[in-house]
Amino acid sequence: MAEAIEGGQEIRAAKKAMRADMQRRLRETDGATIRSASRQACERLMTLDEILEAKTVLFFMAMPAEIDPSRAMAACLKEGITVAVPRIDEASREIEAIAIESLDERFFDRDRFGIPTPRGGRAIRATELDAIVVPGLAFDRFGGRLGRGAGYYDRMLLRISQHCSTIGFSLGFQLVDRVPCEAHDRRVQRVVTELELVEVG
Repeated sequence: MAEAIEGGQEIRAAKKAMRADMQRRLRETDGATIRSASRQACERLMTLDEILEAKTVLFFMAMPAEIDPSRAMAACLKEGITVAVPRIDEASREIEAIAIESLDERFFDRDRFGIPTPRGGRAIRATELDAIVVPGLAFDRFGGRLGRGAGYYDRMLLRISQHCSTIGFSLGFQLVDRVPCEAHDRRVQRVVTELELVEVG
């Protein structure tokens, strides 16, 4: 038991260090670089059958200094694919998937993290989602994901159906050799960056 506790502490310390390093690197990456990489990654994302053949996809609204999937979201809306974005239920600490019809900022507020959040819209059950484009501070080639520590996406990924595709979406330098993972951390099935598509074996 003591070894398990010690191991858990080591993993949490490794996560904390990797989060700090990635957050620093993101802050140091200029906006033009992020915008260019976002455009290229969105183009790669829109080649995936999992997106093109989906009825409903959960994306995310980008934070400052984060890869932005909005071009892919706009493309999906144009193709008639239902686009949903997260809204956090503070009471349950769960992600609600809210369908949107436009990316116009007039239809969004900002939550306590400064992330655009839809003012209204239809709530979509997790089991209705065909694909989720998952944000993260780091991913690895085994599907490992490092989030920001609140566990929102880990809980969300427990609620989806088996047919739902999970796609990590990040900048190229956020793809690392190995993400420190604990038993409750959920993995993704593939990772898309501006540089490559990683198929998790």
